[in-house]
Amino acid sequence: MLLDFELFIGGKYEVTQRQYEAVLGPNRKFKFIGDEYPAENVEWYQCGMFCNAVSNKTGLKMRLPTEAEWEYACRAGTDTAFNTGATIIAGQANYDCGQSYQGGRTGSPMSRTCKVGSYQPNAFGLYDMHGNVCEWCQDIYKNDFYKKGPQVDPVNDGRKGSRVVRGGSWIHPPVMVRCADRNKRIQGADRKYLGFRVLMEVE
Repeated sequence: MLLDFELFIGGKYEVTQRQYEAVLGPNRKFKFIGDEYPAENVEWYQCGMFCNAVSNKTGLKMRLPTEAEWEYACRAGTDTAFNTGATIIAGQANYDCGQSYQGGRTGSPMSRTCKVGSYQPNAFGLYDMHGNVCEWCQDIYKNDFYKKGPQVDPVNDGRKGSRVVRGGSWIHPPVMVRCADRNKRIQGADRKYLGFRVLMEVE
């Protein structure tokens, strides 16, 4: 899989509740309240509304990342299971650290979201690419898409089907917060572990 750089800039943080409400107004569906906590319990459609509203207000082209763009940003030049290396340990991300991966050190799970930027960023300066909230992507999910789809700038932009979510969340074990882990949810799903970050296209 290659990205033939149409340049993009990924959000440094997951979209916060403060940012979300500044654009779309009050949201009573947030489960873990705090201005600097990630917006969660949001549907894929609401993410699109947020991106469109910011685009219209600023004149910039904002959207959700494609699945390929998301993974590129998460890996930040690495080729290991996590951007932290072959494993991830308690204290490196907000996930169910009561479980381990490849012998990684365990800890006491937070069992909720935390403020964005609470852990060290990856090599691209992006925070919470592993855990905190699962992040909606632009693509329709297809199990074998990367085997049969385009090898350059792959994006499954079909109209029907569940949407891709990546990164895992506070509730997920380490195996589900790996760079390569793929998951899906129906577009209208709203769960206390579903959030998003935005991407800005650069001409």
